[in-house]
Amino acid sequence: MLSLAACGTTGSISGNVGGGTCEHEYGQYWSDENATCEHDGTKTAYCNKCGMPDTLPDVGSKLDHVFTYYSYDENASCEQDGTKTAYCDYCNTATDTVTDDRHPRFEHTFTDYKSNGDATCDTNGTKTAVCDSCHKATDTLEEAGTAGHDYANGSCSVCHVSQLVYEEYSSGYSVKGIAGDCKDTEIIIPATENGKTVFSILPNAFQNNTTITKVTLPDSITLIGNNAFDGCANLASVELGEGLTATRFQAFANCAKLESVTFPAAFESLGSETFADCTNLKNVSFGEMLNSLSSNGFVGCDALESVEIAAENTHYKNAGGIICDGNLTRIVFAPKAIAGTVTIPVSIRTVAGTTFQNCTKITRFVIPKSVTKIESYAFNGCTALTELCYEGTQEEWNNLTKDLYWDSGASFTVRYDYVAE
Repeated sequence: MLSLAACGTTGSISGNVGGGTCEHEYGQYWSDENATCEHDGTKTAYCNKCGMPDTLPDVGSKLDHVFTYYSYDENASCEQDGTKTAYCDYCNTATDTVTDDRHPRFEHTFTDYKSNGDATCDTNGTKTAVCDSCHKATDTLEEAGTAGHDYANGSCSVCHVSQLVYEEYSSGYSVKGIAGDCKDTEIIIPATENGKTVFSILPNAFQNNTTITKVTLPDSITLIGNNAFDGCANLASVELGEGLTATRFQAFANCAKLESVTFPAAFESLGSETFADCTNLKNVSFGEMLNSLSSNGFVGCDALESVEIAAENTHYKNAGGIICDGNLTRIVFAPKAIAGTVTIPVSIRTVAGTTFQNCTKITRFVIPKSVTKIESYAFNGCTALTELCYEGTQEEWNNLTKDLYWDSGASFTVRYDYVAE
């Protein structure tokens, strides 16, 4: 009996026939089509002799993942773009994450800025905020309005620059104005600047400054120019140095809160309309050297009650509240708020025009026989006047020269042969 061995095995033949081994012969391997996106597949070939299969790993046959359906990951921030992720269509395990163009990173937001405390007198400081979202990014901006001098007693306490602006002359300095960023309510003018005397205040120096409430002048100031403090609506206190000799046109006009001013003994000349429309000015005092007092220096000062003149003054006298020349022959002016009875000095010859115009609180005048003339509008608008007491006879009164409109706007009774009670 003959027996054949299969490939790779040993067979035998009955009797004297010997056995042997036969090697497989494989041809081409073909993919088993079982590769996935997670594993390589296999490939198989069949023996050309016996038909036995042989299967091997098909290295590199693993399939690519396929990603189709991406979902936004809700992770866009001020630090990164948002992403979107998909699971493999086949294995549903592998993922793919890519940038989501529909959700780019957003801007940092800064709201809570804090000062860095780095302002100087001349430069604004900065302020910095941390991003409200990421708490990492920062933003630094200029902190507007933080620069500025700290003025006190005439100069900045930090950098020592003067609060005042000066005009320099060979003889010294005149005050030209005030630093634009100075908000001090009290202005103290120094006697010297850079070793030179500060001797005057120039025209318009502080005009319309509504911050100033008090001004103090040194003894070195001799002159206050035109409109120097005009329109300083909140100026309530003025301290004049002993060296002041003159004020010019409307130097203190329209200072509505100014109530009282005392001039030094050396003061000589009050300029035209110096106190024009200082509606609350009540009292003014002058010293012995006053020699030029403008008749309209107090125009519009309807609250003015008294003007004091030092007894030693030879140019002007206060006679019962009215201001006369030194010889008591001419009335210079009368304060608009003078009240009650006004007695004209016996030496007066002429009651000048508009002398008592609109003195609405005078109730009675006593006029001496020495008066020979009453000029136009002398008693115009004296609405409270009820009685005019003339020390002469009715005939003398009738012969007294009275110019046109001397008594317009007033209604009163004339008493003759008046004798002081």
